[in-house]
Amino acid sequence: MKNIIVSGSTGLVGSRILELLREDFNFIPLLVNQVDITKSKEVDEFIDSKDFDLFLHLAAYTNVNGAELEKDIAYKVNVEGTKNVSSAVLKKNKEFIYMSTDFVFSGDDKEKSYTEDDKPNPSGVYASSKYEGEKIVNKKAMITRISFPYRARFEAKKDFVSSIKSMLERGQEIHAVTDSIITPTFIDDIAFSIKYLIN
Repeated sequence: MKNIIVSGSTGLVGSRILELLREDFNFIPLLVNQVDITKSKEVDEFIDSKDFDLFLHLAAYTNVNGAELEKDIAYKVNVEGTKNVSSAVLKKNKEFIYMSTDFVFSGDDKEKSYTEDDKPNPSGVYASSKYEGEKIVNKKAMITRISFPYRARFEAKKDFVSSIKSMLERGQEIHAVTDSIITPTFIDDIAFSIKYLIN
């Protein structure tokens, strides 16, 4: 059974991946209260102390609107944090999967769906910080991009779908953009795709 270190294992996506794949892999959570990924020494010590086959990097600053107000924090987590974990993992010659986002594409320059071969053109702090993370691991890791992840239940944080559902149930008016097409990603599908990629 493969040993996999997971950052972001308690988040919306990570916690569900661990739930669904715990019989397939031995997960080693890298918890935020144990290791600050923005501090390279802490990351190096943690990685050096573990026997693992692959690192699944899910930890990120994901508040799109908040990133505009907290640019330094977003870049510290999404860029410096990614640099620290990827550097430590690659020093041990281990595999690395970086979870990114469709936000690396602005949507301004394309009328059809994007493919993985399209050149990113991020708009905004969150998108730019995730793309900088992609550039750090490019050609040294597998990069996956997800879009508006959602799951059946997760009390700790509302996802896109549950937010809309909750507003409709309360009879609230929904204000949304009308010039954007998105494809929300069911997290169970993400989990089984990750299993396939790991294998």
